[in-house]
Amino acid sequence: MLENDALAMEGDRVFFYRSRHGEAVYLTWSIRIGFAYRSVFFSNVPHCETLNQGFSQVFAGFIRLRGSRFLGKPVNAVAYRGSVCVSIASTVDEYLQDAELLHQFLFTLDPDETGFLQAKNHAVQSLRKAYQEPMGRGMYHMLEYSDRNKGFLFHRFSEDLQQLSFDDFCKFSGIFAIPDNAWLTLSGDMEFDDNPLPFVLYDMEGSLPDFVLCAEQYTPEKERDVHKILPSSADYEMRCLKFHFPDTDTHVLWRYLLMDIFAAGGLSSDYEVHADLFDACIILWGDEKFPHKSGLAHLLAEPDFVERGKELILGQMRYNWARHPEAFCRTWANLLAEGIILGHYIDHLKFCNAEGLTLIFQEADPLITVGRLVLSSGKDSAPHEEDPESPVHLESSVRISAENTDPPEEEEEGDVGGDDAGAGGRREEEGSAQSQ
Repeated sequence: MLENDALAMEGDRVFFYRSRHGEAVYLTWSIRIGFAYRSVFFSNVPHCETLNQGFSQVFAGFIRLRGSRFLGKPVNAVAYRGSVCVSIASTVDEYLQDAELLHQFLFTLDPDETGFLQAKNHAVQSLRKAYQEPMGRGMYHMLEYSDRNKGFLFHRFSEDLQQLSFDDFCKFSGIFAIPDNAWLTLSGDMEFDDNPLPFVLYDMEGSLPDFVLCAEQYTPEKERDVHKILPSSADYEMRCLKFHFPDTDTHVLWRYLLMDIFAAGGLSSDYEVHADLFDACIILWGDEKFPHKSGLAHLLAEPDFVERGKELILGQMRYNWARHPEAFCRTWANLLAEGIILGHYIDHLKFCNAEGLTLIFQEADPLITVGRLVLSSGKDSAPHEEDPESPVHLESSVRISAENTDPPEEEEEGDVGGDDAGAGGRREEEGSAQSQ
């Protein structure tokens, strides 16, 4: 059972979870820098500095390209909203050696310009390919609503990706790819003691400034429901239920758990739950309508709503744990970078009840808004003059270009812009996540 086997050892930087997958051991480093963040504050600078939001996508591509060569086995790297997760599949006999090699590669990184240009070109081509698909196009634009506080705008993201220089890539790699900004998750049937890793995390030479990823100042009066229409090759629809938590004392784990219960108990279609310090949301694919936002508190009081949601969540976790262990490990490594620890989440999920969740929901008192995105292939998607006061906005074009117009090379699992490039919820665990 997942609940009995999951938590084996948790520390400050290394997390071991015992799983029954024969000889297989899965290792994932999560590095806290994702494509949704626009600003960073350094302790030695009196103001926030602008990040290149395309960095994490190119960084993930570079790690796949050069890491696979360094380790002599496939290295998967995925850029998410708030982290880059680097993972490999190993064995009980080899995982210690592989962990040390991957650790050495990531934290003594010496980028070469040829590899950078290859990774950058591939990221641009992957973005172009993803944007041509209704689901990918919709997800990128939905992120402008769901992750607005972190400063995500698609046109700015695509421009940043194309304008990223080798010098900036080296600078950001040196700042963010450090042990103090990373966590290691291991999953497998291995034996360990109080010191499971025979090597220590590298101490970086010199002094690096402390940094904090920033977000726009929260202004509740700006929050509203939004309806957006995009032209597309096919009809498609997405919705987002966004939770604005004015009380910063509500831990991100409780934000995630509340939304997970609401989604599992109230939805039958595919969805994604995401929570970090600045943004929290449930994204729905398809035309299923979520219960009205004003009635969410009443759902918690419905007979068996919470217990049904708990059972569905645990059942899905057990299934993904058994059937998709590598993606499962990567998903929880990504959540770890947001402060959500698997063992803690399972404990809170198992022992929470309707009364307790209702109290947390009432005390947090989140402002809830709804975003609806319609992708239309019909005549209604044709560009026309917009009413500046209307919440409906039409996008007639997008700025994506690249020097190399050849078709992109075939993507590996977890490629940037590929099938699991960014969904932080169960979509990725099921192996069906869409691009972000």
